[in-house]
Amino acid sequence: MPLPFSFSPMLRFTPPAGLPIVKDLSIAAITVPVIAKVSPELVQEVKEIINRDMDSIRYGWRLHVSMQFFVLPGSADDLTLTDVLARLGDEDQLVELSMDAGAHYRPVVLEQSPIRTNVQDKNIGAIYDFPFVTKILRDVSGALIGPPPMDGWV
Repeated sequence: MPLPFSFSPMLRFTPPAGLPIVKDLSIAAITVPVIAKVSPELVQEVKEIINRDMDSIRYGWRLHVSMQFFVLPGSADDLTLTDVLARLGDEDQLVELSMDAGAHYRPVVLEQSPIRTNVQDKNIGAIYDFPFVTKILRDVSGALIGPPPMDGWV
């Protein structure tokens, strides 16, 4: 049985000129639980080869990362996530995500626009959704036996 693991997400924003800014989104920095899910997707192309047989070309694994936060309005967590939303809107910055407390960063882009919604359309809490996808494919070795283990993020 695999060992249980948890994610400690961190975002690193690197402007074109200047020092990187790191935002710790782990439970150690954010007082609310983080719901994080990493879903691997095998990127491959199926082609017909010369003798009319079908063959697939495997390029690698693309990691989709979905993170969700529930915060109280006006709290320090709300201000931190609002700052993250503002930084994600700056297209000049390189955005990198680490799910292992900063040990390994991967360049990411947003799959869709991040969402901030009020709970039940009231101002009692806010839910932030961040859907990321990695820019660079992960190694394809072992693609036939299944996706890479997610407890290592590397």
